[in-house]
Parts: sequence; C-alpha cells; structure tokens
Amino acid sequence: MEQTEKLLISIENVLRIANELVNEMADLHIMKEDYIRLKEQLFLNQFTQAGRKVFEFALDQCSVRETAKILHRKEETIKKIRGKILRKLEVSSMKAAIELYEKLTYSCTPTFSFFNDGTGQERMRFS
Repeated sequence: MEQTEKLLISIENVLRIANELVNEMADLHIMKEDYIRLKEQLFLNQFTQAGRKVFEFALDQCSVRETAKILHRKEETIKKIRGKILRKLEVSSMKAAIELYEKLTYSCTPTFSFFNDGTGQERMRFS
C-alpha cells in the first residue's frame, strides 16, 4: 500500500508541474502578443495621425483611390501622405514599407532567459 501511495503522490506532483508549465506557456504567449502589439504601435507612432490611417489602409491592401474615398480626401492628398511615409522609412514603395513593418514587428520576437538578479530569485530577461 505504501508503494501505491508514493506512486500516486509522484503522479500528482508530475501533473501539478505539468499544469504549472501549461499556465506559464499561456502567460508567455500573452506576453509575446503584447510585445508584438507594442512594436506595431511604436512603428506607427512615427507617423502623423493621417499617416497612420493611410498606412493602415495600405496594410489592408487598399489602393490610393480606395483610401481617398474611405477617408473623404483627394487622391493627391493620399499620394502626398504616402510619399512622406516612404521618405520617413527610406524605402521606394509602399510594398517595401509594408515588408519593413512586417519584418520589424513580427519577425523580431523576444527571446528570454532566466538570470539571478542577486536577490536569490530568478527573473526573466528579454533580449
């Protein structure tokens, strides 16, 4: 009977640890989503409010004409705003601007490691 009880306690411990790991993975996934969202916001914050709107429509594959119609602006105005975006990003096309946005926001995900900060507790480090 003692062997069976020890085995059950061991199984319970393994299940508890597995559950904790699942919860930690869920937390890390949420942190990664937050990280990506913050990088998106940081990227878009370099533009004026009008520039952000125009760029967001470009991300949705809207043409100059479609963007102008939606925003109730002239096509020339949208072209000027797009030109400012391209100059700021130092790219030659909206396609290149979108590729840069995707590269900077989605491919650069955080890596982390554990380190001891001197307090005896392990902490997570993002790089």
